Amino acid sequence: MVSKKWTLMATLSMSMIAGTCLAGTQKQAQQLVDDHQLLVRSWERKMKAATTLEQQQALQEKYPKIDYFSRRMKAELQGELTNDWTLDYSAWLLIHDQSMTVSQVKLLTNAVKNNHLLSPKVGKICLAMALMPLPEGTDALQQVALRREFSETIRSVHEKNPDKIVKGQAALALALMMGDVGDASFGVRERLTLLREAITESADVKFFNTTVGQLASEEVYIITYLSKGRQAPEINGPLSNGQMKKLSDYHGKVVCLYFWSSQDDNIAQTLEMMRGLKSKYEGQPFELLGVNVDSPQQLALVEKEAIATWDNFTDAQRKISQQYRIKNWPTCIVLDKSGVIRFKDFPSAFMAMSIEDLLRTK
Repeated sequence: MVSKKWTLMATLSMSMIAGTCLAGTQKQAQQLVDDHQLLVRSWERKMKAATTLEQQQALQEKYPKIDYFSRRMKAELQGELTNDWTLDYSAWLLIHDQSMTVSQVKLLTNAVKNNHLLSPKVGKICLAMALMPLPEGTDALQQVALRREFSETIRSVHEKNPDKIVKGQAALALALMMGDVGDASFGVRERLTLLREAITESADVKFFNTTVGQLASEEVYIITYLSKGRQAPEINGPLSNGQMKKLSDYHGKVVCLYFWSSQDDNIAQTLEMMRGLKSKYEGQPFELLGVNVDSPQQLALVEKEAIATWDNFTDAQRKISQQYRIKNWPTCIVLDKSGVIRFKDFPSAFMAMSIEDLLRTK
């Protein structure tokens, strides 16, 4: 059911658009961003006022939808992408609209490559390319190809753009892209050099509700504490059965930390994979530990129906997920028998190979 406030805001937006003869202007694009942000702020106030976990979870379902605003934004940008005023709004689409197709994404990012490498406004969309959720339904090969194209474009901006602030933004984007390869230890020295440049040149530059400095500091934390070869941070909390457990209780075993929720994409397929993993290594020094962000009631239902057959830390408040800087669900982190991080990525055959190799190690 459409809320009255949403209807009002949509009406205001359409009235503004209808009242002008110009199509595709920065003013109209900005109005769409402002209208959506107004709804988001109203939702955030309600979230802060919610006093129970149940109220917060009910409100999660009511987060302002992007669909209308995204459709209108695409219409505003159509035929205008050679103009650099569109760059901020292309970045807004990449970050906010998870329904974009590969071809729509490429239309925006190719405009950067072909028209805007030297623009003083190109930094924000470089960060958007590094941080955007990949289009739904893309397979592994498409994801690799997209990431490669993004990296090449961002590197061109970093090398060719004369603006030091833009170079700093592009440096952060490159560091983020390099960390998104399933092995956070990849190119650590180069990544730290890029992060230092980002902080020096662009720390105070805003990127939606954060800054370049804050994003760079988060990446330094990940490299320092969550890279391959680092000791996994301790977890101390209740399992879904109420029993208190610590991650260190499992030293001596290979551990797969499985961060998940019942709302994950392809959840049935992933759960089947994880059940198979637990069954395959039954009786061996291996432990599959879930970190589940559902409500305790939802998790109890899933466990009762034997859909999840492993122990789960309850993480409805996402404190453990934040500690491990989880940005995408599902994510698996594989630890060796000493609790050292050896793999971090989505559940896959590579994860299974990592577990197999560690179990063979004496």
